[in-house]
Amino acid sequence: MKNTHLIPFLSVLSIGSLWSAPINVGDSSFEGNTLDSGGWSNDLSPEWSETGGSNNASGFEEYIPGFSAQGTDHLGLNSGHSVWQDLGETYQADTVYTLTIAVGNRAGQTTAENQSGYSLRSSAG
Repeated sequence: MKNTHLIPFLSVLSIGSLWSAPINVGDSSFEGNTLDSGGWSNDLSPEWSETGGSNNASGFEEYIPGFSAQGTDHLGLNSGHSVWQDLGETYQADTVYTLTIAVGNRAGQTTAENQSGYSLRSSAG
């Protein structure tokens, strides 16, 4: 997954039935670490991989109380930086996969030129 800000959950929905089966996404809400108010961490590993390797300061997790999404720990990315997980799942034919995310704007930090992209894809693209 590229340029992911927050991933509350990921589910698989089978066509022709009304059930979904969750796919495990490690530290999906970025609440797995224990940060205090105002806390900051550049290390998104071991769950998340990053452009340029882990702990490189281009991706970070920050405790932001009262932000627009649930929880207090949120992902921030510098321009052009990506984060992802290899979930080890094999995509099935005739199956709809749904990725649900929450994205927020941070006063004084987010501009109209900022863009985020999200994808579900195999290693082959």
